[in-house]
Amino acid sequence: DLDDTERIENEILRQLMTKIESVQYQAALAITGTWQGTSRIKIYKELGLESLSDRRFANRLFMFFKIRNNITPVYLSEKIPRLLIQDDPNAIPNTFPDIETRTVRYKNTFFPNAISIWNNTIVNIQEDITLQKFKSRIFSIIRPIAKSIYGIHDPIGIHYLYQLRTGLSPLRNHKFHHKFG
Repeated sequence: DLDDTERIENEILRQLMTKIESVQYQAALAITGTWQGTSRIKIYKELGLESLSDRRFANRLFMFFKIRNNITPVYLSEKIPRLLIQDDPNAIPNTFPDIETRTVRYKNTFFPNAISIWNNTIVNIQEDITLQKFKSRIFSIIRPIAKSIYGIHDPIGIHYLYQLRTGLSPLRNHKFHHKFG
């Protein structure tokens, strides 16, 4: 059955992405000296890292921007539908009609997914914006600003600082909150 096969493939892909994301998390733990179980979001905010899913999201938008602005070969720009004509002055400009899909597999392919992301993300984008300005805008949305370590050059001190900031340190309150002995 196609639906079962598609569901199994989606689950395998989800598990693979989870494993890849855990590699970045383990690297963040090693860099910060924080403990296993520390909030992934807090560590990424400390280091100024976006999640890998956010990075894939951004790269899809960047590629679609290039296709939309004819920075890629013509055969790619021929694949996207024409912009919607906006009669309503309150309508969102620069949106495309969604590509109709029957299966989840096709819905997650590049063009249907990128158009959906574009329509849901891009608001009032200027026609004359450059790729660099567009990237800066998207990164300002998804990439947190790394927190300062105040010029500390002591690796142990930096690890304690990260542990305190992420709320999982040797302090009794942190241990109690995380149900440690």
